[in-house]
Amino acid sequence: MVARMPSRSGEPDQAEHGEVRAGFDAFYERKWSGHGGFWLDWYPRYMGLYADLLRQRNREISAALPNGLGRALDCGCGAGDVSAILIDRARAVVAVDVAIANLYQTRRNLRDQVAVVCAGAEDLPFASEQFDAVVLADVIEHIPRNKEAMVEIARVLRPGGLLVIATPDRQVLETIEAIDRVAARGVRGLRSFVRRAMGRPGIGAHAPSDEAWEEFLTRQELADLVRGVGLTIREHRNICFYPGPEGGGVFAMMLATIGRFDRFRERLMEPALRPLFAAIARLERFNQKQLLVAVK
Repeated sequence: MVARMPSRSGEPDQAEHGEVRAGFDAFYERKWSGHGGFWLDWYPRYMGLYADLLRQRNREISAALPNGLGRALDCGCGAGDVSAILIDRARAVVAVDVAIANLYQTRRNLRDQVAVVCAGAEDLPFASEQFDAVVLADVIEHIPRNKEAMVEIARVLRPGGLLVIATPDRQVLETIEAIDRVAARGVRGLRSFVRRAMGRPGIGAHAPSDEAWEEFLTRQELADLVRGVGLTIREHRNICFYPGPEGGGVFAMMLATIGRFDRFRERLMEPALRPLFAAIARLERFNQKQLLVAVK
């Protein structure tokens, strides 16, 4: 059973914020329709290199967390990927999300190993100083009132408690997306030329993105947000390299095109590219995500 906790203040959310949350419910209902398992399981086989981003992110989050935690909070749990990590680090894990569909997915994946609560990060239904660790994994960019959320997170952390945030770095993403747009125009032009030469009709424009509401932060903006509630940053660096923007790009288009050639992809392309991507990731300069670890 999913617990829907009341607002501590008793006041309704702002209309616009309510619309965003309603959009989350609809988005994740579609996301999980016909799909089981964790977020990592959602990726088709040909997107294995893109799924590596999530694997690397999870490894970095796991490495940032000590063993022997008391209570840990997965804030914005999605399908429970991070909650599964916290189970090995803490005696009790609470998974919070504004989307009921995500909470049901987490419950299906982890059963009674975590407590699931429907709530927003801006109004957490917990007493102060309840958690030894709070993790926001690709979540802060989806919270419209992120300053209020950070105040709440600092409130529920115990003294000495850890906050771990993983989120895209807007400056790096903007650079990658600018390069990708140029490459995409070239690819579309080439495809259009080939199709005309072969006497085939053109391909219409792609449908607009169906991503949930998001607003990415720069490293400075994220650091200011965390320091603004009195937390001390222990670590802040960029992680995870992929040669395309979050959610796709020209490289993802290429993977989709050759996706049916499983032997080539699995035996040649992926084994060759993974070490290259890992080497680039170690440079950190071109990594899309930022990992921030702070202490109260």
